[in-house]
Amino acid sequence: MYSFKDLIAFFRIPSDKPALNAAHLQALSTKIPLMYSFVIINIIGLAYTHFPHAPWWMTIAVPGIFVAISGVRLARYLSMRGRKIDAHQVRRRLQTTSLLALLLSAVFAVWALALLQYGTPYTQAHVICFVIVTVLGNAVCLVHIRAAFMAMLVGVVVPTTIILMLGGNVVFMVMAVNIVGVSVAIALMLVKTHGDFEKLIESGEDLEKERAAAQELSRAYFELANIDALTGLRNRRGFFNMLEDTLAENPDSGPIAIGILDLDGFKPVNDIYGHPAGDRVLREVGKRLAALGADMVAARLGGDEFGLILSGYRNEDDLVARGQMICERMRVPFRMDGYSVQMSGSIGLVALTPDVVEAEELIKRADHALYHAKQTGIGSAVVFSEALAERIRESMGVERHLRDANLEQEMSLFYQFVYDAQNDRMIGAEALARWDSPILGPVPPSTFIRAAERCGVIGQLTEILFRKMLAEFGDWPSNIFVSFNLSAHDICAPERILKLISIADRKGIDPRRLTFEITETAVMHDFERAQESLRLLKHFGAKIALDDFGTGHSSLSYVHTLPLDRVKVDRSFISEIETSAVTRAVVQTIIDLCDSLKLDCIIEGVETKGQLDMLQVMGCTTFQGFLFSRPLDGVSARRFLVASGDSEPAAHRLLA
Repeated sequence: MYSFKDLIAFFRIPSDKPALNAAHLQALSTKIPLMYSFVIINIIGLAYTHFPHAPWWMTIAVPGIFVAISGVRLARYLSMRGRKIDAHQVRRRLQTTSLLALLLSAVFAVWALALLQYGTPYTQAHVICFVIVTVLGNAVCLVHIRAAFMAMLVGVVVPTTIILMLGGNVVFMVMAVNIVGVSVAIALMLVKTHGDFEKLIESGEDLEKERAAAQELSRAYFELANIDALTGLRNRRGFFNMLEDTLAENPDSGPIAIGILDLDGFKPVNDIYGHPAGDRVLREVGKRLAALGADMVAARLGGDEFGLILSGYRNEDDLVARGQMICERMRVPFRMDGYSVQMSGSIGLVALTPDVVEAEELIKRADHALYHAKQTGIGSAVVFSEALAERIRESMGVERHLRDANLEQEMSLFYQFVYDAQNDRMIGAEALARWDSPILGPVPPSTFIRAAERCGVIGQLTEILFRKMLAEFGDWPSNIFVSFNLSAHDICAPERILKLISIADRKGIDPRRLTFEITETAVMHDFERAQESLRLLKHFGAKIALDDFGTGHSSLSYVHTLPLDRVKVDRSFISEIETSAVTRAVVQTIIDLCDSLKLDCIIEGVETKGQLDMLQVMGCTTFQGFLFSRPLDGVSARRFLVASGDSEPAAHRLLA
């Protein structure tokens, strides 16, 4: 059963379906002008046939008013075509059209039926034809306003039928029955058409929603596949897709460069402050890179490595300047809750050239430039060049010869002694690796150590050098210690440390005379494994020295986090100690820090008496440098100790 509420809803224009209302109005915009056009024609025709029979005001004045009203409505609809209106205006226009159509049709019907009393049977038939054709035609044109066409059919057909039935004319009575039947059929057809149109529009809306959902899903999949969730930048896949698109574009579109940014000092942030702090740093890095303008697109390649595509630079110097500017942005402290972390970034850059069209080759060159940037100095930008390529080829040659070398024969150790000014004697020495290749000649340690790490022979090399050191150190005086440098690969591999401990233990060396030197950079590779290695060495009884102090990142964090015994101040501070007040202030701070933490402080790179005097005034007593001893081979080092009066052999005895 349908209620009165359902009946009202049947005729009401809904306010909660703006898209459907807009579709109805759009469809009406092509039918309403047609409706008013044939209404005008029908009015003129009916007035013309009744002009000889009816009063002038019924055939001229009234029809003239009807034609004028219909003409105005026709012109208004034509003028409003194509205009964009909001949902409220759409609904109001539908309501206005419905009401006017109903009123005008009713008035037209009253006028036409009033003409039945005039004229001949032919004109009377014309009146009936006018009423039915006009009403049914209007109903068809108003099919998109259900309330309008239903009210029109009921409001005009019913009175017309009653008048015809009451007239007593059998012909009119039969016509009335036909009119009712046709009107009912037309009404059912229009209701069905109206419903089908609404279903079509609603299915279109559903399809549009599905399409929008599919687009949103596609966007989500794209972000999942190409966007880094942490930083909001493109990820590695997105970067390479963008790089491929860039390579496929017109090469004359302007200079393009590829860059790889690596954060210097990020790993200790993760290790010391935890991964949430590291994530905050990465998000901030993403924001800083994204804010650098439209001439640069950034992506996170993984970990603390970011890819860059730069455009709009003028020349190589401008490219380097932009790279340095990015590095400077990375040096700005990262503010955390109650503390801040200091880092920097190194960038390797390569400009697109016609001879390089492969993304893989560009990334390889940018990687080479990045590696050189890190070796040149932390926080710098380097552009790949042929000169750099030549150095890389030379480095690869060193690796090849290193793999083929007889390390036992070609590797040796030199020793530089540590001087105790307070007691005026040598107290120890640092073992320095040397490689005299029969093919390459003498190769600097900075070159072959890195080459050994890259080509995977660093573990073998460390063990050979350690055995040589213990063999030469065995007959040194018992009051002399020796320092052995551990590489990043060594310190981050506890199993290698256990092997070194085993070798020293079998030799019977007092572990308290062994010092293992590490650098901040080495510890940064894997802080947790490095800590494990240091715990093993401390448990063995050896001492730990932090080398090159002050040149890396988070130095103070390392000093109080790692189990250190000594700190060695980098030689870069000492060269300007006599001329720079800032340098003196830095060194004084380090000396005071070591004193307060009960750590031995060794100053490296002391070469002049003036430097020594100034450092002694500042409170330091332990030094290393050319002023006291140049690096000496094992035999010369033993003679040096004899000449210095420190000749009592240890004979593998433990200290009391």
